[in-house]
Amino acid sequence: MSMEKSMYDILKNTKNEIESNFTPDAMEQIQTEGIKRELNRFRSTLIKDVTCELEHTMEVIQSPVFVGLLGRYSHGKSALVNALFSLDETAKLPEGEGVVTSKVTRVDFNKELYTPEAYEVKKGGVSSMIDVETLRNGVGQTQADTSSVDYFYMKLPTDNRDFAQLFATKNISLIDMPGLGGPYFKDQTTTKQYIKNLDMILAIVKVDGIREAGIHIEPYIQTSGGLPVIPVLTFGDQWKNSDLYVDCNDEDEMLQKAKSLILEYIPSLGKYSTNLIVVSSYTGQNINELRSLILNHVEVGNIAIGKARKEISPVYKRQVQQLSIEFNNLKNKINVLSEELDALLKPILPKKKETNQLKEVFASAKVQRSYRDLIKESTAQINDCFSKYKDYINGLRSRSSAKEVMDWTDSFERDANNRMFRDTIERLNCLFEEYKEQLKVGIKNMLDGMTLDRQKKIELQERALELIADTRVEWKNVFNVKIDNLNLQTYYTKYQARLAGSTFMEMLKQPVTLAMFVGGLILGAITLVIGLFGIGFILSLIAVAQIWMQVPGLKKRHLADLKDEIYDYLENQFEITDKKEHFSALLEEKKEDLYQILSEEISVEISEYNRDAFYLKRVKEHLDNVLFAISERIEDEIRNINYSK
Repeated sequence: MSMEKSMYDILKNTKNEIESNFTPDAMEQIQTEGIKRELNRFRSTLIKDVTCELEHTMEVIQSPVFVGLLGRYSHGKSALVNALFSLDETAKLPEGEGVVTSKVTRVDFNKELYTPEAYEVKKGGVSSMIDVETLRNGVGQTQADTSSVDYFYMKLPTDNRDFAQLFATKNISLIDMPGLGGPYFKDQTTTKQYIKNLDMILAIVKVDGIREAGIHIEPYIQTSGGLPVIPVLTFGDQWKNSDLYVDCNDEDEMLQKAKSLILEYIPSLGKYSTNLIVVSSYTGQNINELRSLILNHVEVGNIAIGKARKEISPVYKRQVQQLSIEFNNLKNKINVLSEELDALLKPILPKKKETNQLKEVFASAKVQRSYRDLIKESTAQINDCFSKYKDYINGLRSRSSAKEVMDWTDSFERDANNRMFRDTIERLNCLFEEYKEQLKVGIKNMLDGMTLDRQKKIELQERALELIADTRVEWKNVFNVKIDNLNLQTYYTKYQARLAGSTFMEMLKQPVTLAMFVGGLILGAITLVIGLFGIGFILSLIAVAQIWMQVPGLKKRHLADLKDEIYDYLENQFEITDKKEHFSALLEEKKEDLYQILSEEISVEISEYNRDAFYLKRVKEHLDNVLFAISERIEDEIRNINYSK
């Protein structure tokens, strides 16, 4: 079938472009076995399906226009072929009295040939070269049995014969069918099958043999499926010798009589009577006119797809109908290929060009939400722990003696770390485990979404989940309280010093008592001198007794001061803002460590996978461009074809 060359080249280039992405060398670039397996499956199904459709469409575009000669035996089909192409003795088909075409003969013309070439094609499709004389004998059934031969094939040089050159240029093949009703004609089914593959029929009827031809030709014209038909009356130089036209005075009357006879005896051929032509292979009568009529039916050399004419040849209309079907089939195949390619690559391709699937897991909504819940709940736990801690150190105030205070502080570090903080640490561990569970789910989903071998997925999942499970956070670094005993001892020493000096200091604070004490000492000294045995000291003793009575109150006050100092010290050991900052830093550090550990463990596989995935993405982008371009071109062709129809 003839068509502008550029479309054939576009289809051919498209096929090469598609296949270039799936060559063995290209496939070797894929290291991930799962991706390679999926790609091989894709190549062996949809890619193969589209390339086969491309090949078939190219075959349709390049296939010849088949013009068949159909007629009763001895009605001059072979002689007409010889006359149409001015074939000489080296190339002409066998003709003459007693010669009956027994096999289909295909005739092509080639400008590159200098001598005729002949072939016989077996029924299995195998062809072998034979000499021209063998072909003539086989066609005329004048040699040994040819039952194994499907058809004969002749390639003839154009030899500067204009009509032959036109057939070569326009890729037109002539099919000379076996003579209907002849002694060697046996298979109507095969003949009908040949007719289905024709693009046009020359219905050959001997000018005086319309009645006898009708019974043989009519069934084939009836079932020809609307093929363009040119009725040709042969032996046109002999019509005057026939009783059929005894009442005809000239050729025009003879032609009208022939049309009425055709309508009567070959009614299916009657609708083509406007094309009826009378020729003579021996005198050359109307041979040139027949050549023009044939070309008018099959001429497509000046009609390229995309260039519309008001009048389109019948054969070309048939061609474009077939091309429209082929193009629509191809377009549908390409659409399916594009959709399936998207479906194949969607789960394989990362969402971003520069991507890290592991980071995407850590940044996923569920994992981030779990991390925020961990921060929120942990902050609440720290606040609660601080409240419990303050309640606990408030117990210091109930101690009634310095000894009880020191005993309480001796056990404080152990009790706070082992009792109070332990519950908080256990709760934080539970929260961190919940966060790790979300990470495990994210890692598993990530690996499940990657087109990896099943065993490889299992190995990576097991390694990743084991690493996550083994990750721990040392919360004691946040909540562990360390008491400096030296500081506590300093507070106690100060307490004792204050207690020892408090009597004298109290006396200094009370002028009357101080005056009594000093006056008593002076009087005592005087009375001791005058022999009154220091009676004056009684006044000093009264002052001391007065101060001594105040000692319990002083001790209580100093004990309260001691407890306040120790309370402030212990409260500063759990500064809540520092604890929260320490906690956040520790948690962030542990999350980063976890990411690094996982990244190191599976980074090789992920990097390899991403490299293969982005190679596929480039392949997909290339195929998208190729498929888009060919789809656009096919849409144009279909629109133009529909316009042509």
